[in-house]
Amino acid sequence: MGNHFIRELSASRPSAINLICFAHAGGGTSRYRTWHAELQEYANILIPVIPGREERFIEPAFSTLEQVVDDVFARIKPYLDAPLVLAGISYGGLLAYEMATRLEQHGACVHALLIASQRSPHYHKTRQNWHQMSAKKLIDCLVKLGGINAQDAATPEFYELFLSTIRADLEASDGYAPTGKAPLTCPIHVCHGLHDQVIDRQATRGWLDVTTNTVEWREFNAGHFLFDEQKDIWLQDVKNVLARLSRHMPPTSQGNHAHA
Repeated sequence: MGNHFIRELSASRPSAINLICFAHAGGGTSRYRTWHAELQEYANILIPVIPGREERFIEPAFSTLEQVVDDVFARIKPYLDAPLVLAGISYGGLLAYEMATRLEQHGACVHALLIASQRSPHYHKTRQNWHQMSAKKLIDCLVKLGGINAQDAATPEFYELFLSTIRADLEASDGYAPTGKAPLTCPIHVCHGLHDQVIDRQATRGWLDVTTNTVEWREFNAGHFLFDEQKDIWLQDVKNVLARLSRHMPPTSQGNHAHA
């Protein structure tokens, strides 16, 4: 367990990368906790716990990305002394991008941005207002996408405890407009499922325009959440990127000195 509402899963060696992970709308830390065994050779996994879930369940969920980024930025400052990589899937992809923008604006060096199942920040074609859907339609869509379990979604507790957090996250996503004026300088790695019913291939191509560095795409025979039955397809791609980065970092690689 980390501090300041940051879940921390430590690497097996010093001088590891700090991998900061952001979940999908309504998501918590569960997916990334399962990554530790595969990634501990390369990275400390840092998972911000944001309002509306887990230890911060009683706090109202934020309804804008800026609120989330403000909250997390204040909490990750103790972790800026190691090489940084940011990762996010779906809604978490936008959070990871905005956090990378904030960090670079404050002088930090982001070594890579890993995006899964998310449109580029400036892509607005055929955007949906997910947060305005009826409860039934929204839950049906999320179950179909694989974001929630059908049995869990049918319980009164789900409606009472989790739906408001999901709606707040979706409101933040639906109303999002990028804040970065200058392009990023870090490489971006984009993963996309060929059967994604939310984000199409065209929507991901604009990531090329938000960095002065390289952009790599990977496409998989998977849906929005990049699972093949129970296998986490995205995890293997993240592992490959971290392994490649680690090979090019000296053992005494210095981290960041971001200013407030």
